[in-house]
Amino acid sequence: MIRRMLVKLLVPIFVITVFMLCFASRANSQKSNFSGSWVVNLPESDLGGAPSYTAIKRLTVQQKEDTIAIERSLVKSNGEEYLAKEILKLDGKISEHFTLSKRKKIISTNWSEDGTEFNEIATYTLPEDNSKIDYKVIEKWKLSLDGEKLTIIRTTELPTHNYTITALYNKE
Repeated sequence: MIRRMLVKLLVPIFVITVFMLCFASRANSQKSNFSGSWVVNLPESDLGGAPSYTAIKRLTVQQKEDTIAIERSLVKSNGEEYLAKEILKLDGKISEHFTLSKRKKIISTNWSEDGTEFNEIATYTLPEDNSKIDYKVIEKWKLSLDGEKLTIIRTTELPTHNYTITALYNKE
């Protein structure tokens, strides 16, 4: 009698617990969506002494399940603006693009374990020899909880030194 009551009591608790665990793990597996138009907030950014043109001025992002299209509004050291458009694969496969300076940009991506941070790892070749690596850039993207601010921590690894900037972007 007591055994039957315990079974009647514990089975629903077990079913509810399993359901909640399945729902929670599914919710955690969703990745952040960075889609939108973003503009740099220089006063809130930390460029670590680097020139302001090292922060991407504006980003337009269209994220799908397996790709992310990024349009970057960049500023050259002479103040001239230009657009760089890339489509990156979100499945870990390599993407390749060429920059205006004829460097090959070899890009891989990965997600943090909880899916809230997106990482872009880019290796740039020498313009005169695309078989030789010149430098590497690692960007870590993270959204604020309300989805209105984007932080990109960008580390550039040069042959002589490394530098890191933290650029803050507001959603338009």
